[in-house]
Amino acid sequence: NDINTNGTKEICEKFKNMDNRIKIIDVSSVEVGEARNIGIKEATGEYLGFVDSDDYIAEDMYEILLNNLINENADIADVGFAREENGQLELKSFTGEIEVFDKESAIEEILKDKKLLSFMWNKLFKRKVWDNIWFDSQKVFEDIDIMYKLFENANKVVLIDTLKYIYVQRSTSIMHTPNSLFMLDRLNVIVDRYNHFKNKYNERIQFMNKYAFAVNMIVIYRKIVLNHFDDIYNEFMKYYNLFIEVINEYENEIRTILTPNQNLVLNFMLDDLSSAPEKIRSVKDIDK
Repeated sequence: NDINTNGTKEICEKFKNMDNRIKIIDVSSVEVGEARNIGIKEATGEYLGFVDSDDYIAEDMYEILLNNLINENADIADVGFAREENGQLELKSFTGEIEVFDKESAIEEILKDKKLLSFMWNKLFKRKVWDNIWFDSQKVFEDIDIMYKLFENANKVVLIDTLKYIYVQRSTSIMHTPNSLFMLDRLNVIVDRYNHFKNKYNERIQFMNKYAFAVNMIVIYRKIVLNHFDDIYNEFMKYYNLFIEVINEYENEIRTILTPNQNLVLNFMLDDLSSAPEKIRSVKDIDK
């Protein structure tokens, strides 16, 4: 309960009276990462899960996650999610299939960011994967910053492709508010992750690590251009030569994974970086 006046404390008290396992922790204003750290320290169970305050879950989400952890002897379980904006749920199909990943294939997938994503809230973790791992409360992209470390501590990850988590989108949230320092944080996090996996594990992970770095560089550059974040442009350019090295090595393979708009931005960047901003701004909905 982050000291508030919207009745949250009363709601918490109501649920605590219904179930004595519930703990209420009152804190003054803290960042998301620190709030999660407090929860981890206070938790006494064998498993850890996180739900963001704007979102909601299916009643059986944690039952399904726990059953998958036990049945597959996995360390992390993951379920499907859908976004909701202005009360409208996105149309999305789910197969109900269960997939199991060993450590290396799970790391490959978290880098690819298509099937397993670096969201904290649609997962259940065995507590042991959190050994000596804490959120950096100064980071905005704390989920990306921490997820690959958790996956390295896991021997097996299980995913069930079924809708159990609703990710509520708000135009006023930090994720939807353009901010240059926000983008700088993302840049630093993806560079740290790239350096962490450099020359580690198998050849496929090496490729996926370079792809993850490249696609994030494209997305960050697009954000810088569209929002006129000139104050962090020089920081971005510190890694531009590395970006070009990666593209030169794996351009064809990387392009097959990029979205059409990401491919278009890459075309502009490679054609002429000086004219790329004007070209990017001229394309309608290029940020989608």
